[in-house]
Amino acid sequence: MLRKLMIALPVFFAVIFGQESDNAAVQNESNNNSSSEKIAELEGKVNGLEESYLETKATVSKLARLKVSGYLQAQWAHAETLGVSTSKAGAKFDKGTDNRFFVRRGRIKFNYNNGLSQYVLQFDASSGGFEIKDAYLSFKEPWLKNFTATMGIFDRPFGYEISYSSSMRESPERSRVYQTLFPKEREIGAKLAFSADQGIASFFNLKAGIFNGVTTLQLDNDDSKDFIGRAGFEIPLRNAGMGIDGGFSTYLGKVTNTDTNATGITKGAAYEMYGEVFKRMTGQKGKEFNRQYFGLDLQYYLDIPVIGGLTLRGEYLWGVQPGTSSSSSFYQPSSGGAPHGAVYSRNFSGAYLYWVQCWGTKVQSVIKADYYDPNVDVEKHDIGVSGSGTGIADIAFKTAGVGLVYNWDANLKFMFYYDIPRNEKSFNLTNKDPYKNFSRDLKDNVFTLRLQYKF
Repeated sequence: MLRKLMIALPVFFAVIFGQESDNAAVQNESNNNSSSEKIAELEGKVNGLEESYLETKATVSKLARLKVSGYLQAQWAHAETLGVSTSKAGAKFDKGTDNRFFVRRGRIKFNYNNGLSQYVLQFDASSGGFEIKDAYLSFKEPWLKNFTATMGIFDRPFGYEISYSSSMRESPERSRVYQTLFPKEREIGAKLAFSADQGIASFFNLKAGIFNGVTTLQLDNDDSKDFIGRAGFEIPLRNAGMGIDGGFSTYLGKVTNTDTNATGITKGAAYEMYGEVFKRMTGQKGKEFNRQYFGLDLQYYLDIPVIGGLTLRGEYLWGVQPGTSSSSSFYQPSSGGAPHGAVYSRNFSGAYLYWVQCWGTKVQSVIKADYYDPNVDVEKHDIGVSGSGTGIADIAFKTAGVGLVYNWDANLKFMFYYDIPRNEKSFNLTNKDPYKNFSRDLKDNVFTLRLQYKF
Protein backbone atom coordinates (compact mmCIF):
# COMPACT_ATOMS: atom_id res chain seq x y z
CA MET A 1 0.00 0.00 0.00
CA LEU A 2 2.73 2.42 0.97
CA ARG A 3 4.66 1.39 -2.09
CA LYS A 4 1.67 2.12 -4.34
CA LEU A 5 1.15 5.48 -2.67
CA MET A 6 4.77 6.48 -3.27
CA ILE A 7 4.41 5.59 -6.94
CA ALA A 8 1.11 7.51 -7.33
CA LEU A 9 2.16 10.74 -5.63
CA PRO A 10 4.73 11.75 -8.29
CA VAL A 11 2.21 11.03 -10.99
CA PHE A 12 -0.42 13.08 -9.15
CA PHE A 13 1.89 16.05 -8.69
CA ALA A 14 3.09 15.79 -12.28
CA VAL A 15 -0.47 15.93 -13.46
CA ILE A 16 -1.33 18.82 -11.14
CA PHE A 17 1.74 20.90 -11.97
CA GLY A 18 1.45 20.03 -15.62
CA GLN A 19 -2.05 21.42 -15.66
CA GLU A 20 -0.89 24.52 -13.83
CA SER A 21 1.90 24.99 -16.38
CA ASP A 22 -0.56 24.63 -19.19
CA ASN A 23 -2.88 27.13 -17.54
CA ALA A 24 0.02 29.56 -17.05
CA ALA A 25 1.04 29.19 -20.67
CA VAL A 26 -2.50 29.86 -21.78
CA GLN A 27 -2.67 32.87 -19.50
CA ASN A 28 0.64 34.22 -20.76
CA GLU A 29 -0.50 33.81 -24.34
CA SER A 30 -3.73 35.64 -23.52
CA ASN A 31 -1.81 38.48 -21.85
CA ASN A 32 0.51 38.75 -24.84
CA ASN A 33 -2.46 38.97 -27.19
CA SER A 34 -4.06 41.66 -25.01
CA SER A 35 -0.84 43.72 -24.97
CA SER A 36 -0.51 43.47 -28.72
CA GLU A 37 -4.06 44.69 -29.14
CA LYS A 38 -3.41 47.62 -26.80
CA ILE A 39 -0.20 48.52 -28.64
CA ALA A 40 -1.99 48.31 -31.96
CA GLU A 41 -4.76 50.50 -30.55
CA LEU A 42 -2.24 53.03 -29.27
CA GLU A 43 -0.45 53.03 -32.62
CA GLY A 44 -3.77 53.75 -34.32
CA LYS A 45 -4.45 56.63 -31.99
CA VAL A 46 -0.95 58.05 -32.52
CA ASN A 47 -1.37 57.78 -36.30
CA GLY A 48 -4.74 59.51 -36.01
CA LEU A 49 -3.22 62.31 -33.91
CA GLU A 50 -0.39 62.66 -36.42
CA GLU A 51 -2.88 62.98 -39.28
CA SER A 52 -4.87 65.55 -37.29
CA TYR A 53 -1.65 67.44 -36.51
CA LEU A 54 -0.64 67.51 -40.17
CA GLU A 55 -4.10 68.74 -41.15
CA THR A 56 -4.00 71.40 -38.42
CA LYS A 57 -0.48 72.41 -39.44
CA ALA A 58 -1.58 72.82 -43.06
CA THR A 59 -4.58 74.89 -41.96
CA VAL A 60 -2.48 77.06 -39.66
CA SER A 61 0.10 77.50 -42.43
CA LYS A 62 -2.61 78.78 -44.77
CA LEU A 63 -4.10 81.06 -42.12
CA ALA A 64 -0.64 82.47 -41.39
CA ARG A 65 -0.57 83.69 -44.99
CA LEU A 66 -3.89 85.49 -44.59
CA LYS A 67 -3.79 88.94 -43.02
CA VAL A 68 -6.99 90.73 -42.06
CA SER A 69 -6.76 94.45 -41.28
CA GLY A 70 -8.99 97.47 -41.29
CA TYR A 71 -9.93 100.80 -39.78
CA LEU A 72 -13.00 102.85 -38.97
CA GLN A 73 -13.23 106.65 -39.05
CA ALA A 74 -16.21 108.07 -37.16
CA GLN A 75 -16.36 111.85 -37.11
CA TRP A 76 -18.25 115.03 -36.44
CA ALA A 77 -17.87 118.03 -38.75
CA HIS A 78 -19.00 121.64 -38.23
CA ALA A 79 -19.14 124.15 -41.09
CA GLU A 80 -18.87 127.91 -40.91
CA THR A 81 -22.31 128.38 -42.49
CA LEU A 82 -25.32 126.27 -43.42
CA GLY A 83 -25.15 124.06 -46.49
CA VAL A 84 -21.44 124.30 -47.31
CA SER A 85 -20.84 122.45 -50.59
CA THR A 86 -17.49 123.77 -51.83
CA SER A 87 -15.32 122.33 -49.07
CA LYS A 88 -13.11 119.32 -49.76
CA ALA A 89 -12.94 118.38 -46.07
CA GLY A 90 -14.92 115.20 -46.65
CA ALA A 91 -18.23 116.41 -45.20
CA LYS A 92 -21.30 117.19 -47.32
CA PHE A 93 -23.87 119.46 -45.70
CA ASP A 94 -27.52 119.86 -46.52
CA LYS A 95 -28.68 123.48 -46.90
CA GLY A 96 -30.47 123.18 -43.58
CA THR A 97 -27.50 122.11 -41.46
CA ASP A 98 -24.00 123.19 -40.57
CA ASN A 99 -22.92 120.11 -38.58
CA ARG A 100 -23.26 116.34 -38.82
CA PHE A 101 -22.05 112.99 -37.51
CA PHE A 102 -21.05 110.38 -40.05
CA VAL A 103 -18.74 107.47 -40.80
CA ARG A 104 -16.16 108.68 -43.29
CA ARG A 105 -14.44 105.35 -43.91
CA GLY A 106 -15.01 101.81 -42.71
CA ARG A 107 -12.43 99.54 -44.28
CA ILE A 108 -11.85 95.81 -44.04
CA LYS A 109 -8.95 94.32 -46.00
CA PHE A 110 -8.04 90.71 -46.76
CA ASN A 111 -4.52 89.94 -47.98
CA TYR A 112 -3.43 86.38 -48.77
CA ASN A 113 0.33 86.32 -49.41
CA ASN A 114 2.38 83.22 -50.15
CA GLY A 115 5.60 85.07 -50.84
CA LEU A 116 5.69 85.22 -54.62
CA SER A 117 2.03 86.05 -55.20
CA GLN A 118 -0.78 87.68 -53.29
CA TYR A 119 -4.50 88.32 -53.46
CA VAL A 120 -6.01 91.51 -52.01
CA LEU A 121 -9.65 92.41 -51.47
CA GLN A 122 -10.74 95.55 -49.57
CA PHE A 123 -14.23 96.89 -48.90
CA ASP A 124 -15.44 100.23 -47.61
CA ALA A 125 -18.66 100.61 -45.60
CA SER A 126 -19.43 104.23 -44.70
CA SER A 127 -22.20 106.81 -44.62
CA GLY A 128 -21.72 107.10 -48.37
CA GLY A 129 -22.57 103.44 -48.96
CA PHE A 130 -20.74 100.19 -49.63
CA GLU A 131 -18.15 99.70 -52.35
CA ILE A 132 -15.09 97.74 -53.37
CA LYS A 133 -11.87 99.69 -52.88
CA ASP A 134 -9.24 97.11 -53.86
CA ALA A 135 -9.55 93.86 -55.78
CA TYR A 136 -6.30 92.72 -57.33
CA LEU A 137 -3.72 89.97 -57.61
CA SER A 138 0.01 90.44 -57.91
CA PHE A 139 3.04 88.23 -58.34
CA LYS A 140 6.84 88.56 -58.27
CA GLU A 141 9.34 86.97 -60.59
CA PRO A 142 11.12 84.17 -58.64
CA TRP A 143 14.72 85.01 -59.55
CA LEU A 144 15.64 88.52 -58.40
CA LYS A 145 12.25 89.19 -56.79
CA ASN A 146 12.56 92.82 -57.84
CA PHE A 147 9.72 92.99 -60.36
CA THR A 148 6.05 92.77 -59.39
CA ALA A 149 3.08 92.57 -61.77
CA THR A 150 -0.41 93.59 -60.61
CA MET A 151 -3.84 93.42 -62.24
CA GLY A 152 -7.27 94.48 -60.98
CA ILE A 153 -8.51 97.50 -59.01
CA PHE A 154 -5.75 99.33 -57.14
CA ASP A 155 -4.20 102.76 -56.49
CA ARG A 156 -3.17 104.74 -59.54
CA PRO A 157 0.66 104.84 -59.51
CA PHE A 158 0.91 108.64 -59.60
CA GLY A 159 2.65 110.87 -57.07
CA TYR A 160 2.81 110.32 -53.34
CA GLU A 161 -0.51 111.33 -51.80
CA ILE A 162 -2.64 108.72 -53.60
CA SER A 163 -0.80 105.75 -52.14
CA TYR A 164 -0.38 107.34 -48.70
CA SER A 165 -3.06 105.57 -46.67
CA SER A 166 -6.01 107.57 -45.33
CA SER A 167 -5.45 105.81 -42.00
CA MET A 168 -1.97 107.37 -41.77
CA ARG A 169 -2.58 110.82 -43.27
CA GLU A 170 -2.48 113.72 -40.81
CA SER A 171 -5.34 115.64 -42.47
CA PRO A 172 -8.89 114.31 -42.96
CA GLU A 173 -8.69 114.32 -46.77
CA ARG A 174 -6.29 114.50 -49.66
CA SER A 175 -5.57 117.86 -51.28
CA ARG A 176 -8.13 119.44 -53.62
CA VAL A 177 -6.02 118.85 -56.74
CA TYR A 178 -5.89 115.11 -56.06
CA GLN A 179 -9.57 114.84 -55.19
CA THR A 180 -10.38 116.55 -58.49
CA LEU A 181 -7.97 114.78 -60.82
CA PHE A 182 -8.09 111.32 -59.22
CA PRO A 183 -11.57 110.66 -57.81
CA LYS A 184 -11.78 107.38 -55.84
CA GLU A 185 -7.94 107.13 -56.10
CA ARG A 186 -8.26 103.66 -57.65
CA GLU A 187 -8.49 102.47 -61.24
CA ILE A 188 -8.88 99.21 -63.16
CA GLY A 189 -5.80 98.11 -65.04
CA ALA A 190 -2.42 96.37 -64.96
CA LYS A 191 0.85 97.58 -63.46
CA LEU A 192 4.51 96.59 -63.39
CA ALA A 193 6.68 97.77 -60.48
CA PHE A 194 10.41 97.56 -59.78
CA SER A 195 12.08 97.85 -56.38
CA ALA A 196 15.22 96.26 -54.95
CA ASP A 197 16.36 95.61 -51.38
CA GLN A 198 20.11 95.72 -51.92
CA GLY A 199 22.74 97.52 -53.92
CA ILE A 200 22.55 100.82 -55.74
CA ALA A 201 19.25 99.74 -57.32
CA SER A 202 17.62 99.97 -53.87
CA PHE A 203 17.77 103.77 -54.16
CA PHE A 204 15.38 103.75 -57.10
CA ASN A 205 11.88 102.47 -57.80
CA LEU A 206 9.56 102.45 -60.77
CA LYS A 207 5.81 101.93 -61.22
CA ALA A 208 4.01 102.00 -64.57
CA GLY A 209 0.61 100.78 -65.69
CA ILE A 210 -2.12 100.78 -68.32
CA PHE A 211 -5.68 101.65 -67.24
CA ASN A 212 -9.19 101.98 -68.64
CA GLY A 213 -9.30 105.73 -68.01
CA VAL A 214 -12.58 105.74 -66.07
CA THR A 215 -13.35 105.35 -62.37
CA THR A 216 -13.87 101.87 -60.95
CA LEU A 217 -17.68 102.06 -61.06
CA GLN A 218 -17.82 102.94 -64.77
CA LEU A 219 -17.57 100.83 -67.91
CA ASP A 220 -14.86 101.72 -70.39
CA ASN A 221 -16.41 103.38 -73.45
CA ASP A 222 -13.54 103.45 -75.94
CA ASP A 223 -10.46 101.61 -77.20
CA SER A 224 -8.01 104.10 -75.71
CA LYS A 225 -6.10 103.16 -72.59
CA ASP A 226 -4.33 105.54 -70.23
CA PHE A 227 -0.69 105.27 -69.15
CA ILE A 228 0.22 106.20 -65.56
CA GLY A 229 3.72 105.94 -64.13
CA ARG A 230 6.14 107.20 -61.49
CA ALA A 231 9.93 107.05 -61.34
CA GLY A 232 11.07 107.50 -57.75
CA PHE A 233 14.17 107.61 -55.56
CA GLU A 234 14.95 107.06 -51.88
CA ILE A 235 18.05 108.43 -50.13
CA PRO A 236 18.31 107.19 -46.52
CA LEU A 237 20.80 109.24 -44.50
CA ARG A 238 20.61 107.14 -41.34
CA ASN A 239 23.78 108.46 -39.72
CA ALA A 240 22.36 111.98 -39.93
CA GLY A 241 18.88 110.85 -38.86
CA MET A 242 17.44 112.00 -42.18
CA GLY A 243 15.81 110.67 -45.31
CA ILE A 244 14.87 112.16 -48.68
CA ASP A 245 12.42 110.57 -51.12
CA GLY A 246 10.87 111.87 -54.31
CA GLY A 247 9.73 111.17 -57.81
CA PHE A 248 8.40 112.28 -61.16
CA SER A 249 4.98 111.12 -62.34
CA THR A 250 3.10 111.26 -65.60
CA TYR A 251 -0.41 110.48 -66.82
CA LEU A 252 -0.90 110.18 -70.57
CA GLY A 253 -4.46 109.43 -71.58
CA LYS A 254 -7.35 110.19 -73.91
CA VAL A 255 -10.97 111.17 -73.32
CA THR A 256 -13.71 110.41 -75.83
CA ASN A 257 -16.30 113.16 -76.24
CA THR A 258 -19.79 111.74 -75.66
CA ASP A 259 -21.69 114.97 -76.32
CA THR A 260 -24.76 114.53 -78.58
CA ASN A 261 -25.84 118.16 -79.04
CA ALA A 262 -26.68 119.38 -82.56
CA THR A 263 -27.13 117.07 -85.55
CA GLY A 264 -25.41 115.83 -88.69
CA ILE A 265 -21.81 116.78 -89.22
CA THR A 266 -22.02 119.33 -86.39
CA LYS A 267 -23.12 116.69 -83.85
CA GLY A 268 -21.19 117.01 -80.61
CA ALA A 269 -19.32 120.05 -79.33
CA ALA A 270 -16.01 120.64 -77.57
CA TYR A 271 -14.31 123.74 -76.19
CA GLU A 272 -10.67 124.75 -75.92
CA MET A 273 -9.14 127.95 -74.55
CA TYR A 274 -7.97 130.63 -76.96
CA GLY A 275 -6.59 133.47 -74.90
CA GLU A 276 -9.14 134.01 -72.12
CA VAL A 277 -12.11 132.59 -74.05
CA PHE A 278 -13.38 129.09 -74.75
CA LYS A 279 -13.69 128.46 -78.49
CA ARG A 280 -16.47 126.12 -79.59
CA MET A 281 -15.71 123.35 -82.06
CA THR A 282 -18.53 121.36 -83.67
CA GLY A 283 -18.68 117.84 -85.05
CA GLN A 284 -16.70 116.53 -82.08
CA LYS A 285 -18.80 113.55 -80.98
CA GLY A 286 -16.51 110.54 -80.62
CA LYS A 287 -13.37 112.66 -80.94
CA GLU A 288 -10.54 112.18 -78.45
CA PHE A 289 -9.02 114.86 -76.23
CA ASN A 290 -5.81 114.70 -74.22
CA ARG A 291 -5.79 114.06 -70.50
CA GLN A 292 -2.21 114.73 -69.49
CA TYR A 293 -0.82 115.23 -66.00
CA PHE A 294 2.74 115.71 -64.80
CA GLY A 295 3.88 115.80 -61.20
CA LEU A 296 6.91 116.24 -58.96
CA ASP A 297 6.87 115.05 -55.35
CA LEU A 298 9.41 115.32 -52.55
CA GLN A 299 9.48 114.09 -48.95
CA TYR A 300 12.01 115.04 -46.25
CA TYR A 301 12.31 113.28 -42.89
CA LEU A 302 14.35 114.39 -39.90
CA ASP A 303 14.66 112.75 -36.49
CA ILE A 304 14.96 115.50 -33.87
CA PRO A 305 16.37 114.11 -30.59
CA VAL A 306 14.12 114.39 -27.53
CA ILE A 307 11.32 116.12 -29.50
CA GLY A 308 10.45 113.63 -32.25
CA GLY A 309 10.36 113.20 -36.00
CA LEU A 310 9.72 116.02 -38.48
CA THR A 311 8.29 115.52 -41.95
CA LEU A 312 8.07 117.95 -44.86
CA ARG A 313 6.38 116.71 -48.00
CA GLY A 314 4.90 118.35 -51.05
CA GLU A 315 3.88 117.93 -54.67
CA TYR A 316 3.41 120.12 -57.70
CA LEU A 317 1.12 119.02 -60.57
CA TRP A 318 0.35 120.56 -63.95
CA GLY A 319 -1.13 119.52 -67.27
CA VAL A 320 -4.32 119.35 -69.36
CA GLN A 321 -7.64 118.29 -67.87
CA PRO A 322 -10.77 117.67 -69.95
CA GLY A 323 -13.92 118.45 -67.97
CA THR A 324 -17.34 119.96 -68.56
CA SER A 325 -18.77 123.47 -68.46
CA SER A 326 -19.70 123.08 -64.79
CA SER A 327 -16.83 120.96 -63.50
CA SER A 328 -13.10 120.46 -63.96
CA SER A 329 -13.31 116.99 -62.46
CA PHE A 330 -12.63 113.68 -64.19
CA TYR A 331 -14.48 113.53 -67.54
CA GLN A 332 -16.10 110.17 -68.27
CA PRO A 333 -19.42 108.82 -69.52
CA SER A 334 -22.29 108.98 -67.08
CA SER A 335 -23.42 105.79 -65.32
CA GLY A 336 -24.37 103.18 -67.91
CA GLY A 337 -22.47 105.00 -70.66
CA ALA A 338 -24.93 107.88 -71.09
CA PRO A 339 -23.52 111.09 -72.67
CA HIS A 340 -21.74 113.45 -70.33
CA GLY A 341 -21.94 116.68 -72.28
CA ALA A 342 -19.35 118.63 -74.23
CA VAL A 343 -15.66 118.44 -73.34
CA TYR A 344 -14.07 121.61 -71.93
CA SER A 345 -10.30 121.28 -72.09
CA ARG A 346 -8.35 123.29 -69.48
CA ASN A 347 -4.69 123.78 -68.55
CA PHE A 348 -4.40 123.35 -64.77
CA SER A 349 -1.88 123.48 -61.95
CA GLY A 350 -1.99 122.47 -58.30
CA ALA A 351 0.21 121.79 -55.30
CA TYR A 352 0.28 120.99 -51.60
CA LEU A 353 2.76 121.17 -48.73
CA TYR A 354 2.67 119.43 -45.33
CA TRP A 355 4.67 120.21 -42.22
CA VAL A 356 4.21 117.44 -39.66
CA GLN A 357 5.93 117.51 -36.28
CA CYS A 358 5.87 114.65 -33.77
CA TRP A 359 5.95 115.58 -30.10
CA GLY A 360 7.09 112.40 -28.40
CA THR A 361 5.20 109.25 -29.32
CA LYS A 362 1.65 110.44 -28.71
CA VAL A 363 1.14 113.81 -30.39
CA GLN A 364 1.51 115.13 -33.94
CA SER A 365 0.87 118.67 -35.13
CA VAL A 366 0.27 119.46 -38.79
CA ILE A 367 0.15 122.57 -40.96
CA LYS A 368 -0.99 122.10 -44.54
CA ALA A 369 -1.35 124.40 -47.54
CA ASP A 370 -2.68 123.48 -50.96
CA TYR A 371 -4.01 125.15 -54.07
CA TYR A 372 -5.75 124.09 -57.25
CA ASP A 373 -6.20 126.31 -60.30
CA PRO A 374 -8.41 124.45 -62.81
CA ASN A 375 -7.75 127.00 -65.58
CA VAL A 376 -4.43 128.83 -65.55
CA ASP A 377 -5.34 130.78 -68.72
CA VAL A 378 -7.93 132.96 -66.99
CA GLU A 379 -8.11 134.52 -63.54
CA LYS A 380 -10.10 136.71 -61.18
CA HIS A 381 -12.47 139.19 -62.88
CA ASP A 382 -11.82 137.77 -66.36
CA ILE A 383 -13.72 134.66 -65.26
CA GLY A 384 -17.41 134.74 -66.14
CA VAL A 385 -17.15 137.48 -68.77
CA SER A 386 -20.15 137.25 -71.10
CA GLY A 387 -19.39 135.12 -74.15
CA SER A 388 -16.16 133.71 -72.70
CA GLY A 389 -17.67 130.37 -71.74
CA THR A 390 -15.86 130.53 -68.40
CA GLY A 391 -17.58 130.17 -65.03
CA ILE A 392 -17.40 128.69 -61.56
CA ALA A 393 -15.60 125.59 -62.88
CA ASP A 394 -12.63 127.87 -63.61
CA ILE A 395 -12.36 129.28 -60.08
CA ALA A 396 -9.09 128.60 -58.22
CA PHE A 397 -8.96 127.62 -54.53
CA LYS A 398 -6.23 128.03 -51.95
CA THR A 399 -6.66 126.10 -48.71
CA ALA A 400 -4.87 126.29 -45.38
CA GLY A 401 -5.29 123.68 -42.69
CA VAL A 402 -4.06 123.16 -39.16
CA GLY A 403 -4.52 120.10 -37.02
CA LEU A 404 -3.52 117.97 -34.06
CA VAL A 405 -3.39 114.18 -33.86
CA TYR A 406 -3.37 112.36 -30.51
CA ASN A 407 -2.60 108.65 -30.36
CA TRP A 408 -4.65 107.25 -27.47
CA ASP A 409 -3.06 103.82 -27.78
CA ALA A 410 -1.73 101.51 -30.49
CA ASN A 411 -5.17 101.30 -32.15
CA LEU A 412 -7.15 104.45 -31.36
CA LYS A 413 -6.32 108.03 -32.32
CA PHE A 414 -8.09 111.39 -32.24
CA MET A 415 -7.81 114.04 -34.95
CA PHE A 416 -8.70 117.73 -34.56
CA TYR A 417 -8.48 119.64 -37.83
CA TYR A 418 -9.60 123.03 -39.17
CA ASP A 419 -9.86 123.53 -42.94
CA ILE A 420 -9.80 127.11 -44.35
CA PRO A 421 -10.45 127.34 -48.14
CA ARG A 422 -10.20 130.66 -49.99
CA ASN A 423 -11.70 130.91 -53.47
CA GLU A 424 -10.76 133.15 -56.37
CA LYS A 425 -13.25 136.05 -56.73
CA SER A 426 -14.88 137.55 -59.81
CA PHE A 427 -17.58 140.26 -59.83
CA ASN A 428 -18.97 138.53 -62.95
CA LEU A 429 -20.06 135.57 -60.83
CA THR A 430 -22.52 137.36 -58.51
CA ASN A 431 -25.40 135.08 -57.59
CA LYS A 432 -28.41 135.33 -55.28
CA ASP A 433 -27.63 131.81 -54.13
CA PRO A 434 -25.03 132.33 -51.37
CA TYR A 435 -23.48 128.96 -52.20
CA LYS A 436 -22.74 130.08 -55.77
CA ASN A 437 -21.85 133.73 -55.20
CA PHE A 438 -18.19 133.77 -56.20
CA SER A 439 -17.99 137.54 -56.21
CA ARG A 440 -16.82 137.11 -52.61
CA ASP A 441 -15.01 134.53 -50.55
CA LEU A 442 -17.48 131.82 -49.54
CA LYS A 443 -17.88 131.04 -45.86
CA ASP A 444 -16.91 127.39 -46.11
CA ASN A 445 -14.43 126.70 -43.33
CA VAL A 446 -14.92 123.27 -41.72
CA PHE A 447 -13.81 121.85 -38.36
CA THR A 448 -13.43 118.05 -38.11
CA LEU A 449 -13.25 115.86 -35.02
CA ARG A 450 -12.37 112.31 -35.97
CA LEU A 451 -11.96 109.10 -34.00
CA GLN A 452 -10.12 106.34 -35.81
CA TYR A 453 -9.68 102.74 -34.74
CA LYS A 454 -7.20 100.63 -36.69
CA PHE A 455 -6.22 97.00 -36.36
